[in-house]
Amino acid sequence: MCGCDNGPRENYLKIGVPLYEASIRCNWKAAKAILDTNPDLVRYSITDHEETALHVAASAKGDPKDVKEFVSNLVEKMDIEDLALQNESSNTALYLAAAAGNVETVKIMVEKSRILLKIPGAKQMLPLYAAALFGNLDVVKYLYEQSNELCVAEGWTNQNRGWFLEKCVENDMFGKHFST
Repeated sequence: MCGCDNGPRENYLKIGVPLYEASIRCNWKAAKAILDTNPDLVRYSITDHEETALHVAASAKGDPKDVKEFVSNLVEKMDIEDLALQNESSNTALYLAAAAGNVETVKIMVEKSRILLKIPGAKQMLPLYAAALFGNLDVVKYLYEQSNELCVAEGWTNQNRGWFLEKCVENDMFGKHFST
């Protein structure tokens, strides 16, 4: 996993588990100590579901300030291609952040790479749809503003536009809350 001389399981227990724990808690100090000695770990999966530290932190439910700091610092260490990594369900960290409703985390990732808006996750659904599916109005508003009016070039089709609209209606996102 990390290129050390020890076996993969030993490496995982020594490095992967602490990085996972730091990521789920959004403890940047602990993660930084690991990543400073193993910088390539930003692009390696640290869970059985092929999630990176960014995937884990993007869906964390901790203190929003800690999540934002952790994700911001982690994204700084990543290449644009690293942000596009998908877990075993085909979800990027952006997709998971949109589903979790972490608008600040979503903004950090989109500001670094707008291409993430076009990468579908589970069942070929785009991050904006994930936000609508879980009723995350602030994330829906932000991602819609970034979506170029749901155009084909951004990955939208008549079918997934319809699904998105349906979720917005089901979650009462129109009228005083959200307008297109």
